[in-house]
Amino acid sequence: MNANPSDDGGVAAASASRPLYDMAIAHEVAPIFDQLFGDGRSVIDPDVAIWTADAAEDLRRRIEDNPILGAGSSQWDKLEHQLVGASREVALLASELVFLREQPVFNAAPATRREHLARTLKMSEPIAAIPDWMNACLDRPAGQAGFKGGQGYNGRLWLHLIWAATFVREWCGLSEAERDLAKGDPWRMQRIMLNSGDGNPDIRNALQFLAFPNTFEPISSANMKAQIRSGLADRIGGPRGTDAQSLDRDLLTIRASLATQIAEPFNFWSPDRARSVGHHAVAGSRSRPRGTAPRHYWLYSPGAQASEWDEFSADGIMAIGWQEIGDLAGYSSREAIRTDLVGASGSASSMKNDVLCLWQFQNEIAIGDIVYAKRGRRELVGRGEVVSDARFDPERGEYRHVRS
Repeated sequence: MNANPSDDGGVAAASASRPLYDMAIAHEVAPIFDQLFGDGRSVIDPDVAIWTADAAEDLRRRIEDNPILGAGSSQWDKLEHQLVGASREVALLASELVFLREQPVFNAAPATRREHLARTLKMSEPIAAIPDWMNACLDRPAGQAGFKGGQGYNGRLWLHLIWAATFVREWCGLSEAERDLAKGDPWRMQRIMLNSGDGNPDIRNALQFLAFPNTFEPISSANMKAQIRSGLADRIGGPRGTDAQSLDRDLLTIRASLATQIAEPFNFWSPDRARSVGHHAVAGSRSRPRGTAPRHYWLYSPGAQASEWDEFSADGIMAIGWQEIGDLAGYSSREAIRTDLVGASGSASSMKNDVLCLWQFQNEIAIGDIVYAKRGRRELVGRGEVVSDARFDPERGEYRHVRS
């Protein structure tokens, strides 16, 4: 699968901006989607057809019509109980869906993923050997690609399998002509997915990304997507609608717009590249000599929970606090900042993040860099271009380190 169709949303323009590590985890599972949308056979045991309406309906019925509620056992114990007596086709279908579900999870440990697949696969007597390429996927260390799966995503195994089985059943019920059109059109495929129900959009978001990584973001949370669009909608003249497809089309168009300015591949939200400092945050690559291309892109919080955003945006500035420190231009090293900051605050810690933020604000942000203002960890509230060097304004109250 993983085609690269171009459309009015700017797929082709945005493709080069996508990080290779995210694209890789999608391309790795292309054989599964080739079978799901093609011959319907298992990639674990190619002699068995698993992507069928009958197998999907049996899996759905076993879980949805026989729910095991309560906290007396884990969701994996419950799934094992629901699969007792299932055909080999159904057990293999559940196994490959479990594998797909955890493939894009950024924080899923290899041992945990392997255990989950093994627990499901043991229900398929005789137990088939895992292909080498799937083993390689399972061995991938956590923290390399994809989205962070929180308790909401990780704890919805039964709901995810119900939705996925319903989608497979609906897919198999389409005409051959309808399926042929959808295989190469991510928006048609998404409509089919939406027609399968959208009470749990996180699993749909995960699978549509794996199937069409050039079009969809590696983000499972619909709320996260909406917040990103809200913060950047001015780049595309405002949102085009409130439905799921309009949201994803807007994100693609925003990505295409940003790709004209950002030279390196990027994600809308990269926690591993963000450095939070108290109520402030500055993030970005620090490898570029000042005054040379490409420009940097920074995350910044204008006060606690963006409390200073209205004032700062009206004045056309970004500013940070730390009243313990005077003019940053007088410091020749991070260590000098650290010494004065620790001494003035009386803190027992190294204040490493505070020192880094102050140093970057003074020395590493450059004229022409782009700054995204944020509130909390997830909401973008604005965007601006740096047009001045850093300056110290002693007349200001709390936020005396300033850039225009």
